[in-house]
Amino acid sequence: MAPGLVAPRGMIGPCFFGNDMNKTVETDIEGFHPSGPGIGSDNGRTVLVWGALPGERVRAEVRKKRKRMLHALVQEVLRPSPERVDPVEEHYLSCSPWQVLAYEREHWHKQAMALSVLEAEGIELQGTLELAAGKQRLGYRNKMEFSFTRDRDNNERLSLALFQRLGRWKRPLAGCALATDEINAASMHVLEALRRAGTPEHVLKTFVVRSDRRGRALGALFVKDHETAPQASALMGGPLCGMQVWYSEPRTMASRPTELLSMEAMEGGDVFHEVLSPFGGSGVTLRSGLLGFFQINPEVFEMALRDMAPYLEGEHVVEFFAGVGAITIGAAAGGGGPQSALLVEIDPDAVEYARANIELNGLSDRFEVRQSLARRMRDEIAHDKVAVFDPPRSGLDPRTIRQLAEVRPKRIVYLSCNVGTQAADVGQLLPLYRVEFARLYNFFPRTPHVECLMVLERI
Repeated sequence: MAPGLVAPRGMIGPCFFGNDMNKTVETDIEGFHPSGPGIGSDNGRTVLVWGALPGERVRAEVRKKRKRMLHALVQEVLRPSPERVDPVEEHYLSCSPWQVLAYEREHWHKQAMALSVLEAEGIELQGTLELAAGKQRLGYRNKMEFSFTRDRDNNERLSLALFQRLGRWKRPLAGCALATDEINAASMHVLEALRRAGTPEHVLKTFVVRSDRRGRALGALFVKDHETAPQASALMGGPLCGMQVWYSEPRTMASRPTELLSMEAMEGGDVFHEVLSPFGGSGVTLRSGLLGFFQINPEVFEMALRDMAPYLEGEHVVEFFAGVGAITIGAAAGGGGPQSALLVEIDPDAVEYARANIELNGLSDRFEVRQSLARRMRDEIAHDKVAVFDPPRSGLDPRTIRQLAEVRPKRIVYLSCNVGTQAADVGQLLPLYRVEFARLYNFFPRTPHVECLMVLERI
């Protein structure tokens, strides 16, 4: 935004959160908070402003107050940063708030923020903390979840939507720049089918859609009413090779699959397929459920696999939070990989897919899967094994950290989507381990998120 330019229409909406809410503040932005907003102040209180960049002076509208911090959305940029660029879409604050930051500076800020977090935990690296990035700055997401709303500026037509940041209101939109072309095409196809059928907005919850690198898409529509739910067959078309319609409990906002109402699929269209080829060649084929976890950015994940593979080659590995087996099976894509591997996962669907993926890729003689919470399998951490972790944002359980410190496996390979919790976990192990390898991965360009791989070698 140029000086004096206001936020795009619809960026600010109604909010009712108390005396401090809806007030406007003017503040200088000192830097980025680790979660992504700019950091300012107002009468001694910290103000976190989404859409603001370091070095700017902005006018912002307060939307929430938490732990004596004010959370706000940029309303007007009074003094812009030279790093500011125009966003590619009006709803950028809902999906990728760093669209206004010049891409060449995005990497610098992510590296600086990560280094600050690591240094705070006393973690010293042998060299520089590099950041690996793929070719795609946009169009990289292979999974999206859209909500629905009525577009007041377009004759109340049914529209795809995303929730606005710091609010419960929705923004109408026609796809998202972060999503693949197939996801946007499939989403608009389903939207048009719902419009033609006159499906009421109030019975629709969300549309989840996933695409692979072959250009095929799978979709799942979540509805709140049995009677008015459309048939999956009526929604098929475009790049969609599979479609599911689920009833989801209406008393919760989350789109939980309560009851499958209908399903339609072309051959192989009921399962998500992706081929990972970190070393070239045919690679490995991985299957997962439409609604299960799989890496959002396969290109960057292959980069991480290339870095992890040498530390797993020929080893006895136990992988926690294994999902469908993407890390350990992916490391075997070049024909080598671990000598043996135990994959630990709690989700029953992911466990079944992991077993199928092991068989599909000819690894049944040396790989196995167990369904369990990671913390209940701590005894599998052994002195002569390599422990692999890709945990949720909360990091590792304290009892797991204690087990690692007591048993001291020969190596720990730790990929994390939260550098803060990863650094806290690793910091507790440093007297016993050294950081052999560390690298950042820009899995989510144009957002504040970054993932970090650390390989710890026993001293």
